[in-house]
Amino acid sequence: MPEAAAGVVLAALGLCGLAYAVPTLSLALIVAVALLIVSFAIRRPLRLTLADVWTFGFVYLFLSELALSRDGVELLFGADVTNEAEAFIVAAFGFSLLGYAFVVERGRQHWSTPAPPRTAATRVLPARQIQLPVPLALVTGLMSITVVLAIFFALNPSQLLDARYARDFSSGPLLLAIVALMIVQCVAAAYCASRYNYSSPLTLAFIAVSGLSLVALYAMGTRYFLGYALTGILFYAVNPLQELTRRRAAIFVAGVLALAAMQAGMRASRTVGLADLSLGDFADRMALPESYLSSEGMLRINAWVHEKRAYELPNRPFSNGFTFYWWVPRSLWPDKPTMDGNWLLYEVMDETGFREGHSVAGSFAMPALLDFGPYLGSLFAVMYGALLAALELYALRHGERRDPYSPITALLPFGVFFMVRSLQTSVIFLTVCTLMLLPFMLVAARGAPGRAAAVRVRTTTPMRLRSSAAARVVATGER
Repeated sequence: MPEAAAGVVLAALGLCGLAYAVPTLSLALIVAVALLIVSFAIRRPLRLTLADVWTFGFVYLFLSELALSRDGVELLFGADVTNEAEAFIVAAFGFSLLGYAFVVERGRQHWSTPAPPRTAATRVLPARQIQLPVPLALVTGLMSITVVLAIFFALNPSQLLDARYARDFSSGPLLLAIVALMIVQCVAAAYCASRYNYSSPLTLAFIAVSGLSLVALYAMGTRYFLGYALTGILFYAVNPLQELTRRRAAIFVAGVLALAAMQAGMRASRTVGLADLSLGDFADRMALPESYLSSEGMLRINAWVHEKRAYELPNRPFSNGFTFYWWVPRSLWPDKPTMDGNWLLYEVMDETGFREGHSVAGSFAMPALLDFGPYLGSLFAVMYGALLAALELYALRHGERRDPYSPITALLPFGVFFMVRSLQTSVIFLTVCTLMLLPFMLVAARGAPGRAAAVRVRTTTPMRLRSSAAARVVATGER
């Protein structure tokens, strides 16, 4: 696999950078871009994998760091600490690719389920002729009603048009639950529109609520939430994880470019609000090249950890464990450790000006660095690659749009992309969305015909097939 070869190169490069404190990030980005090019060149049929998303996330986020913030980090911490920080990230990314390649190759034949073959004797009833089952309509309708009530009464649409600092609605667990429900409703509506009659009044109503959710998510000014919703919808429009035709590939690329443009415009509205954003300000922001990059401060945060040797502090929490106990209320566990980004901000980094409860992100590898140090931490990233492979295998098994468990797959591309920035945040948010989607998927699974129910029209001549097909077609729901 090309991921294994690239993993060996990047792991060796990063370990050399740690040992000799030499720059490695620029060369690592070249290797990662080459990995993407080679992967798409040799993969047949052409499709997107979650490993591609992982690699693209590394290239996009750390190219942004290199272009926008590395010089400042080196000025603040010196060349040796900066080189060590980037070398650890490079080594960890290389080991994550090795973990992915090792697991996915051994699990692919057991977990993936290819699409059933199409033959001339197989007919599929178009989705527009399949009516939305009543139980699924009730579940999706309940989601949609709750979203509308939350937007108009919990969030207050007038405040969504204001700048962030002028809003007074809560930013705690309730807001997170509302946002997750809006994203889940968008994905559920897209599934219904793709799987069943998209022109029915109920489906159109669900789509309208999704549009309202997208407007609210855009007005919030958080690219993270909008990215989940839009890529979930894009999955049901073109499904890039399955074989891509030229037309679907073009639509997918156009969708990604549109998302990049929307996030660039979103930044312009954060400080002034959508209500006061002028067309000129929006155009000025869109014209800036840095608007399309995303410097998240990950290199700076890693430099703080290396500078302070935070991985040796006796009071540090076990960072990788937070993913398993985040859901425990503090009322039951008052001394529950905080996420590593919050702990770093208040216990390690000599920086001020952050609002209460703020958390920083030091990349997917930060938990491993804090728990095990630079060398063992980079090796531990093999486990993150194994997690990526497990998600890949799930997507292979439930990657068809008609699959009742595909709503989780629809959320995985953006979830994996954001894991490069903060693995813990993505895993926690995906867990919340999965729990919210569970009733929908269980109901969808009960009402969905199995693969064996594919339409078989046995015939001896093409004339007989045309004359009698209408009486013998059994719906599977695939367009």
